[in-house]
Amino acid sequence: MTQIPIKITTESYLLTGSGEGDVLIDADIVFHPLGYPHFPGRRFKGLLRESMEEVLEMMGHNNVEGTIQHIFGKEDRDEGDGIIRVPNFFLKGWRHLKKQTKAKAAEYAFQPAFIKKYFTTEIQQTAIDQNSGTAKDRSLRNYRVLKPSNDFYGTLEFAESLSEDQQTWFKYALANLRYAGTRRNRGFGKIKVVIENETAIIDGSTKDNSGTTLNTNSNTLNIRLTTQSPIVLALQLGEQNTVSTERYISGNRLRGLLANTYIRKKLKAGTEPHQDLNFFNLFLSGSVQFGNLYFNNTVPVPLHIHEFKGYTHESMPPVNVFQWKENSDYGKYISKPIGGHGIMVDETDKHKIKKCSPSTSFFFHNSRYMRKAGRSVEQGSDTGVEGGGGIFYYEALNEDQTFEGVITSADSSLLETLYELINETATFGIGKSKSAQYGTVMLEAFQSERSKDAEKNATLSNGIYLLCLQSPLVLLNEYGLPSPTKAALEAELMAKLSATVKVNDSAVAFTTVEQYNSVWQSKSGKYAAYKEGSVFVVEVSDLANSVNAPAQLGEWNIQGFGKVRWELYNVGAAKQIEIMDYKPSDTNTNGATESEILTEIKQAYDKEKEIIAIKTKAIKDATAHHKHHQLKNHLIGRMEMMIKNAQNMEAITKWFNDIKEKPAEKSLKSAELLDDVCKFTVKMNNTDLSFEKSKCYWLTFFQTFRKLNRS
Repeated sequence: MTQIPIKITTESYLLTGSGEGDVLIDADIVFHPLGYPHFPGRRFKGLLRESMEEVLEMMGHNNVEGTIQHIFGKEDRDEGDGIIRVPNFFLKGWRHLKKQTKAKAAEYAFQPAFIKKYFTTEIQQTAIDQNSGTAKDRSLRNYRVLKPSNDFYGTLEFAESLSEDQQTWFKYALANLRYAGTRRNRGFGKIKVVIENETAIIDGSTKDNSGTTLNTNSNTLNIRLTTQSPIVLALQLGEQNTVSTERYISGNRLRGLLANTYIRKKLKAGTEPHQDLNFFNLFLSGSVQFGNLYFNNTVPVPLHIHEFKGYTHESMPPVNVFQWKENSDYGKYISKPIGGHGIMVDETDKHKIKKCSPSTSFFFHNSRYMRKAGRSVEQGSDTGVEGGGGIFYYEALNEDQTFEGVITSADSSLLETLYELINETATFGIGKSKSAQYGTVMLEAFQSERSKDAEKNATLSNGIYLLCLQSPLVLLNEYGLPSPTKAALEAELMAKLSATVKVNDSAVAFTTVEQYNSVWQSKSGKYAAYKEGSVFVVEVSDLANSVNAPAQLGEWNIQGFGKVRWELYNVGAAKQIEIMDYKPSDTNTNGATESEILTEIKQAYDKEKEIIAIKTKAIKDATAHHKHHQLKNHLIGRMEMMIKNAQNMEAITKWFNDIKEKPAEKSLKSAELLDDVCKFTVKMNNTDLSFEKSKCYWLTFFQTFRKLNRS
């Protein structure tokens, strides 16, 4: 895999629009949740594609369209099939900077609001009426833009090695890319893009996996997935212009991710995957079960644990609805499931639940029917296309979040193959828009003799149990149709246990699941299913001998569906339930040298803090002075102009000497602002202030005096 390190330098104000604003800002730029600006990968890919096309046309290339599609993918597909992958571009030393910022999050200087203020400025523009020559009514627009002279870094990656000609094309295309963002025809968006170090164009995309082995007796492979960029696991929730994201990585996605990686790395060109015996055994035979990966190894909070609407957890602790619904004391309260995911901690007389959910962000994008600059199709054109494009939002899981789960198989050799595949690959792509900005993850595989979830499952004998769903459960009736019903569940359990099974009670929710075939580019029909977190009170009888509780039920088990957990249910042993907020461990910077950017931000904050103190003192002094002295606005204006234009203290002294024995001097002395040697009489707190800070004090002093005159 070829990699090209890139540096983007802003040479003018840059407006990479976020699609959002607020009360005071009409158009804002894109920010990382920590407050730092970045250059979005999707936009850079589009700009680079257009620049590359221009370069190839200028060079007289004989197959411009085919070459562009090979590198960047087809424009009419949601998922790019080109060889390029474009990341987001961040400030220098981004991972180090991000880690240190999180460690200093308690300081106001490193809050997102101040970090945004440090890197940006606000610009106002109006539209001019052609008839009157004045600003049009309601035309004022306020833009927050990125300041010039900021550098952003990232690395272009390619699925195959680039030839010398292709590398030359990219050098020219990057040099040709000179403008980006909104309002380029108004002076914004000038950028310079260079290869950071031309000798750094490298090939290689594998991890050092030397010395790692897998215990051949293990039947479980623990998986840890860490997001390296935002990832979009598409979930359509009804908003037409917004693509939401799942909060966990399903076993189906994990299976598809590893299957695609196996095809790319292990199969010879032209080999059909299903004809490869290893591929068939790993992904098609059902010999390997791919579990869901949950954030920080959490589990769905069982739906029978309810909180009371309108009450805090302290005033009304959550309860087990199976145990209180007959209690008249609670009859007047309205409850709802806590829901979500969490870490369950069981003690002797207490259930503790640490609520834990991954963080997400929304990203704005626009699309054009024809994506070439200056060639967008307009509404009513001869093409017959209605409109020239649209806007949409992606909700994405933020980077640097960890999801954990397990892959199980009775055949340890299959797990060993997956272990080697995962640990020899540097990064993986998952979800939507993997070719630009989104979807980069790192996978780690490590062994475990038994999964944690397996240890929680009970050994079943005749009795009453809680059956908790850890993932959606797909049940089919006798006609092969999806049927999330009590009867279908009882039939499934009786077939699994060869015993009489009755569902006495339940706290459930429903969902729909569907499959997606990337080869066919189509989805299956939607299947109704019990949602993860659903809980059933199950009574087992006529069981001849104790048996191991089944860890999976229903259909599509190899894709993570139907994973269950059993608990012995004792009606009389009610436990107190406590909800706690999950608190991640403090970020450890390992004593590393503080980033230069952080040092500059802290210096800017200290300077602003000092300026605020100076202005506060000036306002206070001016207010006190105004009570006993008067000064005309005309003279105040002269003083303000003189102070603004002065380059040093000698210029001010010269101005005072020039007004000696003139009315201005008499007025200033009468107001007790000037002494006999032409120096200000009002004293500042710090006499050692620099000249610029002294100017700030006196400008604020006279501006306040003018306002007090008006009042």
